[in-house]
Amino acid sequence: MDKSKYADLFEKLSGYRPRKKGESYEKLVTAVLRFLNPKSSIKHNQFLKGQYSADRYQIDSLINGAENIMVEAKDYSVRNERVGRGEVTKTAGALIDLPLEGGIVVSTTEFTSAAKTFSSGSKINPSAKPIELIQMSIPTESDLRGRILRGRIDLTICSPDIGNTKFYPVLSENGKKTFRMLYGEQTSAPFVLTGFHDAEGSLIETLGDFAEKIMANGKNADPLEGEVFFETSTNLFHDNHLFELKSIKYSIAFKTEKRSIAVEPNGEFALVVKSENGEHQRLITDTDLKRIILAKG
Repeated sequence: MDKSKYADLFEKLSGYRPRKKGESYEKLVTAVLRFLNPKSSIKHNQFLKGQYSADRYQIDSLINGAENIMVEAKDYSVRNERVGRGEVTKTAGALIDLPLEGGIVVSTTEFTSAAKTFSSGSKINPSAKPIELIQMSIPTESDLRGRILRGRIDLTICSPDIGNTKFYPVLSENGKKTFRMLYGEQTSAPFVLTGFHDAEGSLIETLGDFAEKIMANGKNADPLEGEVFFETSTNLFHDNHLFELKSIKYSIAFKTEKRSIAVEPNGEFALVVKSENGEHQRLITDTDLKRIILAKG
């Protein structure tokens, strides 16, 4: 029975515990690779025949994407040993015989300096295929230290207060003549302003677009007040008549709303993935792992 804490983690996420020693970690590695490379085809426990031999190679995870990569998973957590050069050279030997572009060795523990040296050499040796070393383990306090894991964003949203926004059309002399012709000596009439029209009656601009332009070019004031003078014939259309405008005065009011957004991880952090030099790290939550494992096994 696999007594590794990674077998415990896999059982907690999947609901079952593989009997083969190390298989739980292999499946966790496959799940993480699928999560990080959603466009690639990644399969667990694959077998490939050598190109130059009759050997049959078992591969813990096989990545088929922009490049075809073999992945070997090493869980030495129970005996708390680092992965040595021998494990990396085994991967290198298999790569020579396989139609793949490179390899990755993933470990729960760190790698020896000899293993790191061999990996670095594989990336510059023209006769070799590159091998990456990655540590994937349950995060410790030091892995989480200095990270912003949870937070809150406080927003103040400012938007137009339509109910208290006012527009005051100012008629030109021609517009006043049209008004007197239709309404006599009345000094006011109920008009509905929805937009501005040219002399032929075609719509130039809606009131909404006009207001957005004013707000975009205006200063942060509440209310935003001013007057726009029209240089070309601009008309208000009402009751099948055009009333030429000289200008339009406006008073755009605003309302504010305060909101808070909680920023939290999607679950608890279950694994941390580190590059060989430790510069690149990625935390994976139990929720994301469980979703991948239950969807694809």
